[in-house]
Amino acid sequence: MKAKSMHKKLNWTAEDRARHQAVRDKIKDRHPGPDELLATGDYVGPFRSGSYQAFRLAMHELKTDRERQGLTLADVENRSGIDKAAISLLENGLQGNPTLEMLLRYTEALGKQFTWAVEDVPPADQAGDGTVPRETMTTTAAKSKTQNRYGRKR
Repeated sequence: MKAKSMHKKLNWTAEDRARHQAVRDKIKDRHPGPDELLATGDYVGPFRSGSYQAFRLAMHELKTDRERQGLTLADVENRSGIDKAAISLLENGLQGNPTLEMLLRYTEALGKQFTWAVEDVPPADQAGDGTVPRETMTTTAAKSKTQNRYGRKR
């Protein structure tokens, strides 16, 4: 049995093909730097690596908690309705852009809930390049571990 193609056949005219080939030829050997990309307005710059690392740390803590509870991927699949493969990708940082719904269903299946916080960018990282001195990171991490979700000290 032959698999059905997922791609729609494009019926391009000769003019369409020429236009697309011209674009490909124009950008084939062009490799603009970050400053040039920012100047065009098509690129807004990198996201802060600290934000990403905080998310990855939260996902690692959830996976560790799942294992501590003795839950298998199949258990979490049954509780959340999320496929085991998708859960594995999420837990291992391979799910590039998980939906909010997926994150909420996953955490609720573990008996947890997400809490949200918005903080100012540390002064040392106003440039947005993701570099924060170690002292700042340690202080921020220590502060977050000593406060509960309402911002009160434990």
